Amino acid sequence: MGSGEDGLEQETRALLFVGKILLDIFGLDPEAKAGDQDLPGNLQKIKSFLDRRFTGDIRLEDLEKICRRNKFSIIRDFSRAYDLTPHAYVLDKRINLARTLLLKDRSVADTAAECGFFDQSHFIKTFKKFTGINPAQYKNSS
Repeated sequence: MGSGEDGLEQETRALLFVGKILLDIFGLDPEAKAGDQDLPGNLQKIKSFLDRRFTGDIRLEDLEKICRRNKFSIIRDFSRAYDLTPHAYVLDKRINLARTLLLKDRSVADTAAECGFFDQSHFIKTFKKFTGINPAQYKNSS
């Protein structure tokens, strides 16, 4: 994780890449599965887990244990239901928390740590990507 990416981000990127190769080159759909009648319940369990633990280290294996589905299916089905991958959903939750903390006059470093970012530079890059300004500018604009 030396690149500043968290584990969930790395796993998501890798699985999406492998899934694309399997589909494009071999015509295989790694996500294909017979109908799952409990899909909405499983997705709600995953979302609830992410809502409770979004500031912590989350792995796709954690999500697999919750609903006993494979990683490909989790990413695909969550994305279809919420228009975000689980990783993007977690980042959105973290950035929203960061906005609140920065407005409460928390330092950028403390906010990064409290929101679960790998390091301060990763937080600053992500915050700017989501908001268009860096955290210090956001803090000073209020």
